[in-house]
Amino acid sequence: MTLALEARDLRHAFGDVVALDGVSVNVPAGGAVAIVGESGSGKTTLLRCFNRMVEPRDGDVLVDGASARSRSAIDLRQQIGYVQQHGGLLPHWTVARNVGLVLRAMGRPDQAAVARALDLVGLSPDALGGRYPWELSGGQRQRVALARAIAAGPGALLLDEPFGALDAITRGEVQEAFIAARRRLGVTMLLITHDLAEAARVADEIVVMRAGRVEQRGSMAVLRDSPATDYVRELVRSALAQARALEPA
Repeated sequence: MTLALEARDLRHAFGDVVALDGVSVNVPAGGAVAIVGESGSGKTTLLRCFNRMVEPRDGDVLVDGASARSRSAIDLRQQIGYVQQHGGLLPHWTVARNVGLVLRAMGRPDQAAVARALDLVGLSPDALGGRYPWELSGGQRQRVALARAIAAGPGALLLDEPFGALDAITRGEVQEAFIAARRRLGVTMLLITHDLAEAARVADEIVVMRAGRVEQRGSMAVLRDSPATDYVRELVRSALAQARALEPA
């Protein structure tokens, strides 16, 4: 089942540091939303509220219309895939065992599902299933992390800067693999990135955050043509300037 995600007026702080200051965001079932912001903007805290890795002080998180607090964290995490920034693979486990982690936790080990997940992200189960993470390239490790997140057929995916640690060429290849996998699955996606161009490439809509608040939400065209704040205007200007700098002379 594809899940809709919604945050309503979330507020949270770590000591005296305000992480979320009245944040509301929704991702329709099957939709793809990217949250963009500088370090300390609250974007990762927001993401982790959806699988109860963070319990917001105020406000509510809804998963398919029901409060996340009404469900156990374990149940929630079995239905919402999560990809960490650096993959989070267990180094002493093989690729196949890493990918099957959630399936085993659910009491239904399924090697066919593991193989399908690896195939979806462009990896050969036969060639790579028996290898260990340290035997893979950075791009391959991130694909394995994505395969682990989708192997159990989740209704939504949370991705915390999954491409940020990769070089430019590898990042583009892994992005393409992710886009293809998501289209085949039709799964809901909430992605965190600091890269506006990346957000425009992989998501339907972009949410710009700053200092624990939402500055603006919209497509790249809306952010470019009608920036709501000076911060959004400068963010778009910088992204466009960087894109022009990369164009061949």
